Amino acid sequence: MSGNWMMRSTSRYSLVRSAHNESAKPANSRPPQSRTNHNLCFMKTIIIGNSGSGKTWLATRLADHANARVVHLDHLFWQEGGFDRKRTQEEVDALIFGTKCVDRWIVEGVFGELAQRYLNDADCLIWLDIPWGMCKVRLEQRSSVSKKHLGRAQSEEGLRRLTEWAATYDRRTDLCSYLGHKGLFESFIGQRFHLTSEASAQIFLIEALATSPSNEHSEK
Repeated sequence: MSGNWMMRSTSRYSLVRSAHNESAKPANSRPPQSRTNHNLCFMKTIIIGNSGSGKTWLATRLADHANARVVHLDHLFWQEGGFDRKRTQEEVDALIFGTKCVDRWIVEGVFGELAQRYLNDADCLIWLDIPWGMCKVRLEQRSSVSKKHLGRAQSEEGLRRLTEWAATYDRRTDLCSYLGHKGLFESFIGQRFHLTSEASAQIFLIEALATSPSNEHSEK
């Protein structure tokens, strides 16, 4: 693709998550290592992972560098103003259609059933498979730093329910779970990265920001 923002993918991003968190996984559940030695395009990227894994953090920084629009799946799933009222299917369909109309987007979120609808259009899939201990710390920090997330009000009770739900990421089997995200990752035919620690995510971002974004600019 001419004019795309490219970087080199390396095997260092397929780091194995620490052993203390492996007991919750089914035997042989680890996906194959991320593809290596290919040019990577970030024009249309999906970032999945558990709540608190750093998806929004990574998406906003990549988008700023690549001049891409960030699509928060929380905004598609929940009605405006909070995290307690789901949108209708018609609303979700219309929002997804609208977000696909730009040349560059970075989709981020835990909702695998929504991320799945972008897979056929995506160039790259990033799975932030961060240990639960780190995700929990980040979720707890939300309550101490601000009562808002993504510009939306988040009550203490709502955050408590979210934390309890996120704690079952390794045990659930829906598309918002470890197994669900693993399935999306393994089925994706484009470029993919499996980041399994905070350090690997930091390295990934540093190398991404060291590349030169395209001179072409799409409407954000």
